[in-house]
Amino acid sequence: MSRGKAPWVVPLLAGALVLIVLVWGSLKSGPSSVQVGGRAPDFTLTLMDGGQISLKDLRGQVVVLNFWASWCGPCRLEVPVLEQVWKDYGDEVAFVGIAHNDLPEQVRAFVERYGMTFPNGVDINGGIARAYGLTSVPQTFVIDEEGFVQAHQMGAIVQAEPLVSMIEGALNASP
Repeated sequence: MSRGKAPWVVPLLAGALVLIVLVWGSLKSGPSSVQVGGRAPDFTLTLMDGGQISLKDLRGQVVVLNFWASWCGPCRLEVPVLEQVWKDYGDEVAFVGIAHNDLPEQVRAFVERYGMTFPNGVDINGGIARAYGLTSVPQTFVIDEEGFVQAHQMGAIVQAEPLVSMIEGALNASP
């Protein structure tokens, strides 16, 4: 009987290493530094189509900022809700998805598989997540036209009503 390594050992070890890196990245993000009512940190994000978007460029619009990851089960559940609400509001509200602790090729596959059509990009070095004090995904921030956080949701948004309520609150808070 051969004492060679089983063919599943290398993929198992590689998977464990990826998991350790992802968990470590989540743990070092630190506690939430963005509070409802506080100014949302500006950022520039390279989108999956190669373009760029910054929060500063979206000033004057309500922004729904959703942090997610391709490896996150609850993130899959909220995609249809985010998509539908984004389509319902059209140009009135900007939606931006930010993949956290993820690989660009996995993000691209997730975006295509789940039919995400609003702008999405990868927070390559984790700087945006750190600025927002991310400790887990999914998380959603609703930012008013002046750049202040009006609502923050930790966990998946699986029904439209709570998200619509947060957006309407931000629209009503803006001058």
